[in-house]
Amino acid sequence: MALLLAALPGGPREIRPAVAGGLADPGWVCRFKPGPDSKHFIALDNRDGVASLWSILPLGQLESLSFLGTNNTAVRWSPDGRTLAVGDRLGTVRIWNFATRRAITNFANPGTQVGTLKFYGGGGRFSMD
Repeated sequence: MALLLAALPGGPREIRPAVAGGLADPGWVCRFKPGPDSKHFIALDNRDGVASLWSILPLGQLESLSFLGTNNTAVRWSPDGRTLAVGDRLGTVRIWNFATRRAITNFANPGTQVGTLKFYGGGGRFSMD
């Protein structure tokens, strides 16, 4: 099965399994965030929020990021690519050192699904909504 990688104008970026003449499973859509190196991206499966690391060229999954857990709804690389912010359906945001796969900190806003994350000031601060 091939993957169709699409950046939709004004909308989320998506990955969909593709077959000749159409999509293999229209219910399987991943949101993704390109890494600062423009060679990798993190994909979030909309069905269960599981994250995975992909290479852009050649396109392929490199690693399932099980340490990030499930129910993830937002992901953002820091500008330097060393830190990853991940938000979930329950309102929790976790900040990770991506190289060591260790959590740096987390905080929660219960009952508020995390929609977007953004780093500011070289990666030292961020916002969520």
